[in-house]
Amino acid sequence: MHTMWAALLVNAAQPSTAAQVRPGFIALLKQMSPDEAHLLNWYYTEVKIRNESFPRVSAEFKFDELSSAYRSLENVSLGDDFVICLSNLEAADLIRRLDHMVNDGILPRYVSTARGTALYRACLPPEAK
Repeated sequence: MHTMWAALLVNAAQPSTAAQVRPGFIALLKQMSPDEAHLLNWYYTEVKIRNESFPRVSAEFKFDELSSAYRSLENVSLGDDFVICLSNLEAADLIRRLDHMVNDGILPRYVSTARGTALYRACLPPEAK
C-alpha cells in the first residue's frame, strides 16, 4: 500500500500524469485494506499480462482464480475475509461481477472496470526517463 500511496502522490504532482489522478482515488485508497490492495494489484497486473491492448480490453477471471491469488497472501483466511474483499472491490466499482449460468448453477466471473483500471494506473510508479 505504501508504494500505491507514493506513486499516487508522485503522479498527482507531475504535470504529465496529474490529469489521470482523480481526487476520489485518495478516498478509495484511504478506505482500502491491505488485502484489497493486494488483490486489486494482482488482478490488474494479470489483466495487463493477458491483454496486449491494456487498458482498452477487459479480462474475465473466475472466482477460483481470484481465491488462489488471495490465498497467496500472508495472514488471511479464505472464508469471509475473501468474500468481503471481493465485495468491497465490487462496491467501489473497481471490478464487476458477472454471473454465468452453468449446469443449473451460477459461475461468478469478474471483469475489470474503467474506474479500477484508472486507479491501478494512477497508483503505478512513474516510468524512469
